[in-house]
Amino acid sequence: VVTVRFVPQTPSNYYKRMYVSCKGSQCPLVLDCIGTAYNKTSRPAFLSTSHVNMFRHLQASGIREYPPREGDIQIPPEGEDDTHFDDPTVPPADPTPAPAMTTAEVHLEMFTSANGTVD
Repeated sequence: VVTVRFVPQTPSNYYKRMYVSCKGSQCPLVLDCIGTAYNKTSRPAFLSTSHVNMFRHLQASGIREYPPREGDIQIPPEGEDDTHFDDPTVPPADPTPAPAMTTAEVHLEMFTSANGTVD
């Protein structure tokens, strides 16, 4: 049994993704919680799972939620090769690929602390 309490302080849409570990399960279950709070003067737009899925797809595609602020992006000087330009918003490329992990290994990694004990 999973009990979730929703006690918002301000009128807004709320979304939280939680991973629930169940005994005997090979991988954690995903629990997406969506809630909307409103009062007499403010009522947010309707939020559904299709909105959340579309937002997650945009994030996975590299599309930002908001346009970059003016100081965030640096443009290389004219005529300079931009392949070696250091952009602080882009993480450096890692030449070594991440090792392939099974679902059980990912699950254990999520719940294991740095010293190897399960939290």
